[in-house]
Amino acid sequence: MRKPWIALKALLQELFSMNSPEPKPLLALNPDSKYKSLGTLSKTVIATALLVAAVSGAALFMSGSGFFAAPQGDSVSSAEQQARIAALNALGALSLAIVPAADVPAALQSMHLDPSATAALVTELAPHLPVAPGNTPSADVQQVPGGAVPDSSALPSPATEPSIRFAWVTLWDSDVEDGDAVRIQSGGYLRTVMLTKQGITFAIPVPADGKIALTGVQDGDGGGITVGLGSGGVKAVLPIMSVGQILTLNVKAN
Repeated sequence: MRKPWIALKALLQELFSMNSPEPKPLLALNPDSKYKSLGTLSKTVIATALLVAAVSGAALFMSGSGFFAAPQGDSVSSAEQQARIAALNALGALSLAIVPAADVPAALQSMHLDPSATAALVTELAPHLPVAPGNTPSADVQQVPGGAVPDSSALPSPATEPSIRFAWVTLWDSDVEDGDAVRIQSGGYLRTVMLTKQGITFAIPVPADGKIALTGVQDGDGGGITVGLGSGGVKAVLPIMSVGQILTLNVKAN
């Protein structure tokens, strides 16, 4: 037979187990333990986040992309800069590829002139452009009544040399495409060009004085304006330019 106090203890434990709520975790019953655990958990989360950030940053730096990537911009050595200057001096006058008369309408479109300027040029150049097929008067129309010889001055003359000639030029970024821009001036024509690796080709008037001027407009990354200029099969990688600098090129028509 169990001792009375042991039996009483067993009875009390049975009663408490029936009437009391589910036992709470030790963390909830011990506030000090709760805060200590939360503090430890916070430190663990922060440490983990810092570790992940460090690993991610190292990966981005090694891959050359993201916030830690090395800047991508023009990087032309002093030796290459001197080589560019020497090459330009050796080139002398740049040969321009003249726009054929049949391609003048396309050349005018490539110049991005305002409509009024384009119309004025078309009017001025029209007498010098080839007559389109089908527009030449037929033999019947050219006959003069009575069999007289027609006045040759009244007949359309073949295309003659116009007072304005055009040439094709291409401008491109000769290093990294980083937002460099230049302005070209030739025979009164002005145009600002944002340089790309692919380049842009358009027409310019052949300058009567044999000179084309390039002005530095924008240096994309601060490493200098890197520009190349070509016409037809001739290409020239020009010296590094700064904003506001004017580079004058001697040119000649083929």
